[in-house]
Amino acid sequence: MSQNDLSIANQGFPATRTDLNSALQALGSTNSGSSAPSTTYANQLWYDTANNILKIRNEDNDNWISLITLDQTNDNVESLTADSITESTSGSGVTIDSVILKDGGVGSTSSAVTLNASSLNNGQFGGRRNMIYNGNFQCWQRSTNETGLGASSGYFTADRWKTQIGGTSAGRYTMTRTAGDPDGFNYGLVINCTTADTSIASDEVLILRQTFEGQDLQHLKKGTSSAKKTVLCFYAKVVGSATDIVVEIRDKDNDRHICKKFTLTTSWAKYEFVIDGDTTGALDQDTSASLDINFFLHAGSNYTSGTLATSWASRTQANRAVGVNSIFASTSNEFYIAGVQWEIGSTSTEFEYRTFGEEQQLCYRYYYQMQVATNFMKVGHGRAYDSNNTTATYPVPVPMRANPTGSVSAHSDWGVAGLSSGGTTSTNPSSETMTDFSRFAINITRSGGGFSAGTIYQVEADNNTNATIKLDAEL
Repeated sequence: MSQNDLSIANQGFPATRTDLNSALQALGSTNSGSSAPSTTYANQLWYDTANNILKIRNEDNDNWISLITLDQTNDNVESLTADSITESTSGSGVTIDSVILKDGGVGSTSSAVTLNASSLNNGQFGGRRNMIYNGNFQCWQRSTNETGLGASSGYFTADRWKTQIGGTSAGRYTMTRTAGDPDGFNYGLVINCTTADTSIASDEVLILRQTFEGQDLQHLKKGTSSAKKTVLCFYAKVVGSATDIVVEIRDKDNDRHICKKFTLTTSWAKYEFVIDGDTTGALDQDTSASLDINFFLHAGSNYTSGTLATSWASRTQANRAVGVNSIFASTSNEFYIAGVQWEIGSTSTEFEYRTFGEEQQLCYRYYYQMQVATNFMKVGHGRAYDSNNTTATYPVPVPMRANPTGSVSAHSDWGVAGLSSGGTTSTNPSSETMTDFSRFAINITRSGGGFSAGTIYQVEADNNTNATIKLDAEL
């Protein structure tokens, strides 16, 4: 341990050698001493033996900056001083042995700081971050392939994904399930143009949409000073010339929106939309439609003639889809999408995978379709109220969002156990008395009677596997 002013005097050789040795010893021991060197230089190192701290002189040569505290008893580094590590401008912080350093803060399990990261152990974080339903396109209760679409709006294939049509276009498209693209996802959705329409009327639009209940988005704190920033990410690609799409977040309760245009390529890629929290307009606390996520694939001038709303603003129709290409421009155009995720934060994390069973239960709240698997499969039971009619109740897996619109397959698909096959002339689903929306009824009317009033009967599929019940409580 030694210190030296590091200035060699003009003197004879023996004294010069002594002075040089002292200077070299000071450098070799990092100017070790219980007090600071008397002569200091900018960026000079000093090991403070009184406190076992390695320090560096600042650029102005008027103060010492602590770097590292050493444990001389156990011969290791005891700690890094908080102000000695600064993350890079685009970094996500520094983690050292479970200590998080982020944005000038030091965090631990007992005193945490905000953590922005894209993965945990190179995988997803804990579940239920993703607000999107069926973002992995696992559930397809209605169909996995529908052709000739474009005349009307509706839910046709993947659960919770609706196509919205505006105006009257001659364009037609097919919706199909894709498998295994991109890697790691169960399925994706492809929309391909089958009939072109190059004469676009001003009110035409084609949107792929998902709609949310207000009660499910209260944690976004929309309409408050604490409104949360969110990030929407998705994987997509195109075939053909319609490379530009517009994504819109639309607050239906307050008629506000924010948009972003994306230019897609012919290869699968991940796209991100960081959405600032909106301090204007709270979302309703109810089961009604409060917010849409819209993917514009085709739009007329009513939607494209303004300036794209890239910040939250009151909805202006002309500012919703500025710059979008039309998928209906050519029958060569195809749009692919997979792995859709919407979460709180400004950093997109690894995709949240949910099991098929979990995703299916979430989708049943909005639509439930029951199709028998075998001939004469029993569906429900109830009591006949006269010689021609019986009502049977049947449960659904989860309570539905609202009293659904029910429909059943052909009358000939249905029968009653113990009675001769055929003879059913009417089948009507209902749920008007089931206020919890978890049990529903089907009424069977048979020509020529056959029921005994007050007797319990089982409603079943007739001698086929076509019997189907559909309950729709979509937004």
